Amino acid sequence: MFKKLLRFVFLCILIFLSDNLASQILPPYQNNFDSFDSTGWSHYAITGTDDWTLTAPAKTYFNSSTSFPNAWVTNKTGNFNGNSNRVLQTPCFDLTDTTQKLVFSFYHKTHTNNSGNTFIVEYSLNNGATWSVLANSASPSTMWQSATGFSGNFYTSFLKSTFGLRFLQGNPSVCFRFRFNSTTANGEGWLIDNFGIESEYYNVKALKGDTIRNLNHYFTQFPIKLKFQFDNQFTSSFNFSNNFYFSHDSIKDSGDIFLGNKPLNINGTNANWTNTLTLPAGQNAGYHYVLYDFDAGNVLNEANESDNFNFTVLKIDSIYVSNYVDN
Repeated sequence: MFKKLLRFVFLCILIFLSDNLASQILPPYQNNFDSFDSTGWSHYAITGTDDWTLTAPAKTYFNSSTSFPNAWVTNKTGNFNGNSNRVLQTPCFDLTDTTQKLVFSFYHKTHTNNSGNTFIVEYSLNNGATWSVLANSASPSTMWQSATGFSGNFYTSFLKSTFGLRFLQGNPSVCFRFRFNSTTANGEGWLIDNFGIESEYYNVKALKGDTIRNLNHYFTQFPIKLKFQFDNQFTSSFNFSNNFYFSHDSIKDSGDIFLGNKPLNINGTNANWTNTLTLPAGQNAGYHYVLYDFDAGNVLNEANESDNFNFTVLKIDSIYVSNYVDN
């Protein structure tokens, strides 16, 4: 009898563990909530009223979503409820894979006229038994909260907040929640949209430059302004090297002349970069090209390695020296 009971208990434990593990979501994960897909999401009030709703916002400041039409918002219209500590909770995620760097991100707006109201993102490693503020001084982040949550109002435009999850990776079950604690009902509250847990990415995209004119063999050095886009979730700076070539066409091949390598440090999303290059001697008049290859050493593990290359057109003028005759 005891052995049968022991087998039954063991079987129940296995079923519980298998169901629990199967419920964890493996990143990457992205949800814009526009199809009303809220599988695994839940909301409740710790105290007071739960006013979270998935809807098309119709307030004064919260009158749209990041991606049309839906977002999570505290009441579709009017103010949020006062004296309430309400929670919007995500599914739990399996973060055991440590081979990729994961980033937590979402778009949001906040609006309150009371500094005592708090907007906090928290995480749990034990299926919600205990919660901690999602903050870590070693984690890269952009527009992220302090240890006491997000401060200030952001309601005239959407704010994208990103946070590196490297310190949580290795855990088999990590849940997150958005907790808005209000005292008086004097604002529109919190709007959450376009939530994601995805791999950290980088990408440098070279853009075509403007044509450079009025070059000739008397003016061999010329400035070149290069345009590029740099995308990643954070504002950290990055260093990489870039190669330049002189060519008679816009295709890089073995016949091109190497003009040099220039290092670059960037920490923005769009930029112009001005350099001075030297025109190779003995070039004929007409149209030529400066080819440039960003991140030539492939230092960055980019989302797209095929868009680092582009060119600028050079117009070399013909200068004729007339014969001099002294009568």
